[in-house]
Amino acid sequence: DKPWWELPGGGLDWGESPQECLKREIKEEMGLIVIEVASLPSYYLVGKNMRNNWCLNLVFEAKVKDLNFSPSKECLEIKFISPEEIDSIDAFRTVKELAHQFDSSKHNHG
Repeated sequence: DKPWWELPGGGLDWGESPQECLKREIKEEMGLIVIEVASLPSYYLVGKNMRNNWCLNLVFEAKVKDLNFSPSKECLEIKFISPEEIDSIDAFRTVKELAHQFDSSKHNHG
């Protein structure tokens, strides 16, 4: 709704696992096909959302089939940035927190 950057994802549907949710949300928001999601989150972010409610965001490493992005009402474009660039963009709290916590040595680059 605002021209700010946000992480892809969303809330769980009843009975849905976080991995199923991430696959569904990424397909809905960006038209991307997720082929693999880690069994455990790599990061967690705790804080208040825009409605001033406490929330917990779990960040999972995921692999997509390709980056053939399709814009939607929820996602107009995608962008990859380095943690050093985070302060140069308008981004939600979760994006900035993840950038500050991010540790590339924790991720498989294969």
